[in-house]
Amino acid sequence: MAKAEKPAVKKTQAVTDYLAANPDAAPKDVVVALKKQGIEVSSGSVYTIRWALKKKGEGKPAAKRKEAKAEAKKPADKPTAAAPAVEVNKTKAIKSYLAAHPKAAPLAVAEALKVQGVSVSAAYVSATKFKMKAARRAARKAAPAQAAASDAISLAALLEAKKLIVKLGSVEQAKLAIAALAQLT
Repeated sequence: MAKAEKPAVKKTQAVTDYLAANPDAAPKDVVVALKKQGIEVSSGSVYTIRWALKKKGEGKPAAKRKEAKAEAKKPADKPTAAAPAVEVNKTKAIKSYLAAHPKAAPLAVAEALKVQGVSVSAAYVSATKFKMKAARRAARKAAPAQAAASDAISLAALLEAKKLIVKLGSVEQAKLAIAALAQLT
């Protein structure tokens, strides 16, 4: 029984060579081009080989990443006097927009701020809006506690009031005395 002859070029090497020559080629383009050379490969194989090349850093995407890193390391052009660079606090921009438009949906806020030149996502707007509501809730909970704390009477003052009641004979007599004192002052 005769064994089938193996191709002179391995499929993986053929795909790698083609991708090296044509880094922007789509998997279907690679399949068609190699089929013309008599090499049968599936688009899934091309995806897998391309992924392996990216992982090794041999494919074009890795080269693009290196270029992007190099670009990021370069110092940015200094802004000209005509167009000064203004850093915008995105959270402040969202809060000020929501102060003017309290019922605005996160997507509408994101789009409106984009027109103003502030790039934020709807998710970020939603998170900021939630934090604003949480802060309001916390303030409402703290307000009664502060009011109760300011109305609180110290233990020493209560003991003095008790001594006054004992001296005057009853709570009603103490109330009358306090009322009379209030009229004098």
